[in-house]
Amino acid sequence: MAPLRIGLIGCGFIGRFHARAFRGLIRRGLIDAEYVAVCDLDERRARSFAEIADVPFVTTEATRVTDSPDVDVVYVCVPTAGHKELVLRAAERGKHVFCEKPLARTLADAGFLEQDQATRRYRIGPVILTVAGTYLGTNPLIREGTAVLHRLAGTTGHTATLGVLDRSEVLYIAAVEGTQAVKASARVGDRRPLHATATGKVLLSGLSETEVDRLLGPGPLPALTRSTITNPAVLKQELDAVRKAGVAYNLRERSEEASAIAAPVYDHTRRIAAAVSVAFPATVQDQRVLDELTAGMKAHAQELSRRLGAPDQGDGQVVTAGSWSQ
Repeated sequence: MAPLRIGLIGCGFIGRFHARAFRGLIRRGLIDAEYVAVCDLDERRARSFAEIADVPFVTTEATRVTDSPDVDVVYVCVPTAGHKELVLRAAERGKHVFCEKPLARTLADAGFLEQDQATRRYRIGPVILTVAGTYLGTNPLIREGTAVLHRLAGTTGHTATLGVLDRSEVLYIAAVEGTQAVKASARVGDRRPLHATATGKVLLSGLSETEVDRLLGPGPLPALTRSTITNPAVLKQELDAVRKAGVAYNLRERSEEASAIAAPVYDHTRRIAAAVSVAFPATVQDQRVLDELTAGMKAHAQELSRRLGAPDQGDGQVVTAGSWSQ
């Protein structure tokens, strides 16, 4: 295989720093590469570098490096304002690009923020849609989960969500609204407390006691409604029931208007990777309806687990009756 051919743009401090490090890798045989072109607005500095590194081509025009067919990798070591143009030009010509500093000086330059000209206040910019779209499309949990949520919401009529543990909260990464959506339903990107949600209880049930203690702390936990469990010891007893039943409940614990059921989603390592849930009006009390929701919830969670390569977990015992009348 031929050596990697490097073109350096910028022979100032950053350029020299990386050149020294790269030459050390070359000398030790850790990489097979050579400098074939060097560019700097100061021609004397460029020629001085070329003599030291034995570089055959010297120029003051950056495009002669980015466009050269003899260059495989372009090192962009110029002031920040020049990064974007040079990186894009080199990339468009099929070069590999190294650029240490950001391609934009501000989040607005990069398109992640945009400024309202009247109020001068900032809001999320359009580039976030590209980033989010890429993430949503390439994450198998979200991709497969969304398909399952559509069926779950269509079957039950209630909003179905997919939540994961993110630091010390539930983060909802997918949601499909049902025809009987309740105001308290979560949307993609929403965060909820672990202790007061069915999804949070499922996620906690997959952790060790040490991890649960770390996340819950000594208590008391914040009371969001009259039904919120605020005592960590009591919550841990409920987590034992969740592990046995394979399903968790939120009975007006986060909102007086809504209740929810959640079931675990396992990955190929048998680890709880997420939780599928449905939220429904707290006024739903018919036990037959609740039993049907519980069975449907577990079936859809198991389907998603299989899609993620999880082995069969076995069907836990559904929590029965009475507790729904609380």
